[in-house]
Amino acid sequence: MGAGANGKIKWTLPGMGGNTSPAIGANGWLYFGTGTGAVHAVDASSGSVEWTAQVSQVGFVSSPAIASDGTVYIGSGDDSLYAIDGRTGATKWTFLTGGEVLCSPAIGSDGTVYFGDTADSTFYAVDGATGAKKWAVQLKDGINNCSPAIGPDGTVYVGDSIGYLYAIDGATGTFKWTYSNHFTIDSSPAVGSKGTVYFGSIDSNVYAIDTTTGLKKWSFNTGNQISSSPAIGKDGTVYIGSGNGNVYALDGSTGAQVWSYSTGSVGFALCSPVLGSDGTVYICTPVLTLYALKRTTGSKQWSVNFSSSSEQSPAIGSDGTIYLQDGDSMFAVN
Repeated sequence: MGAGANGKIKWTLPGMGGNTSPAIGANGWLYFGTGTGAVHAVDASSGSVEWTAQVSQVGFVSSPAIASDGTVYIGSGDDSLYAIDGRTGATKWTFLTGGEVLCSPAIGSDGTVYFGDTADSTFYAVDGATGAKKWAVQLKDGINNCSPAIGPDGTVYVGDSIGYLYAIDGATGTFKWTYSNHFTIDSSPAVGSKGTVYFGSIDSNVYAIDTTTGLKKWSFNTGNQISSSPAIGKDGTVYIGSGNGNVYALDGSTGAQVWSYSTGSVGFALCSPVLGSDGTVYICTPVLTLYALKRTTGSKQWSVNFSSSSEQSPAIGSDGTIYLQDGDSMFAVN
């Protein structure tokens, strides 16, 4: 089954639960923000705390993004995006926006940081080294939990809270196209290898949009709202969770259902799947049960229950260890 296939708790770090999904740096450290405005750095192998920095006076909801140089970017409810030195926890710069930054930033190949806010409907491109604004564009509405995705040609894709998906030239901020389904997009888009961008919507549908034209290729109705973001397998299969408690595997080319698995936990739409190197699909529910599902059939390989709840998505390390948290503790499962 490969690494991460046993469902055994490797370590637990009590009192260090975050308010965001964790992100793993190249140095093997986990980074995550809390509801009190602190950011933690934890050694992923041992669970030891490397540093804690009180960055903001307002809590974090945005999950961090980590640059190749180790800089940690994270948005806050105090209308700011922070750049933090991943080694020390020192704040490198702060960029003030016109509203809360609830979405996680995306980092371009040249180090540009892309993100938006909730209130003034603005989407930004910021120099990752200096925090200087490169460009800003007005969307039709604000961005809630939809984090941007970057295509191989540098196009940035992001959705807003009234149902518009935008394709934006990452270098200039020029709109290439928009697509609307008129329902909130909290699901962060994922870009496939065959010119398709995928996302879910509050209208219960998963959408596949042509990255060149902005036209819909297909949609699939799950029967309940989707805030889970899609994950794309090496063979192009799209995996996504729905608020009806099901995980779906869809053919990326046609939208046909390959399989579905019911967790029996209605309302875990905010948890997004992650894929192991062997294709195992990992997803968790709000009552914090972590499932490992077989890539080809959706059959359960194992599950592990925690006496807590969370709406955050897990992260997976290079050795297959799964990291997830609730409001109090961080867990490592392998």
